[in-house]
Amino acid sequence: IFNKDAKKLISVRKKQPLAQVRILPDNYITPASIDILPDRVGIAIYSTEPMVFTFTNKDVADSFRQYFNLIWKKSKKV
Repeated sequence: IFNKDAKKLISVRKKQPLAQVRILPDNYITPASIDILPDRVGIAIYSTEPMVFTFTNKDVADSFRQYFNLIWKKSKKV
């Protein structure tokens, strides 16, 4: 799920096998990316001083997966 202005990243991701791409609604913009694995979450923040946080906890990963599913339903197909 990308910001609508991430055209280059969207183009690259769409070419990957099995990838599905969606765009956030116009009023949702984030400078972060979130990777959700079975028992961990990685959050990268792209700002003047980039930061990365990782959490190794299945409950946290499950919680972020729920957020992802909600946002996926509100985003639009490319």
